[in-house]
Amino acid sequence: MSRSPGFGPVDLADPEQLRRYEEAFYTAFSRVESQALLRQIWRWDDPAHRIATRIPPDELLVLATRDEAGGLGCVFAINTAMRGFQGAAYGFVPPATDGTCCEILSFFAPDTNDVGARILFWGDTVDLLLDMGFAQAVTTCGPHPLATYIWIGAEKLAEAVVQGEPRFFLGFELQRTRDRIARRSSGRTASLRRV
Repeated sequence: MSRSPGFGPVDLADPEQLRRYEEAFYTAFSRVESQALLRQIWRWDDPAHRIATRIPPDELLVLATRDEAGGLGCVFAINTAMRGFQGAAYGFVPPATDGTCCEILSFFAPDTNDVGARILFWGDTVDLLLDMGFAQAVTTCGPHPLATYIWIGAEKLAEAVVQGEPRFFLGFELQRTRDRIARRSSGRTASLRRV
């Protein structure tokens, strides 16, 4: 059962929900100083202030929290089909999978510094992925969110320097991540950096 207010999937087949998601995606990452590598992996539509992943919408699961007006708070975009692999843009090889691995394409929460809300959202997302039969998730990141992801339970699988910038390939064993989030959210506080 979800603990995050308004937690659930974004219906990417609904043009209005797709627009809100892609605009929130753009708002979150247009503030990032160094965008060159991000512009390689995502489709940026600057005039419309939207970002889309290169993974087709029918292969994505986008999860979000929503406020009462339908605005998006915390958001995950997850490649559930694994027919394409975003990490390949940085030279990483997808893990051999029997259908139990997914790829986190993006995580953002541009309008909240509420550590508790972010932890609940991560926990709800991991719970849902486990319920769907996923056992592992992989992702790539730069140096800024690395400590947060390791705090949540990621293991560094590989690293590379791409166009002079470090990139990390991370893996999450989802059951272990669930347990770690439960332990860390019961009384301990940490600083999760704002995207």
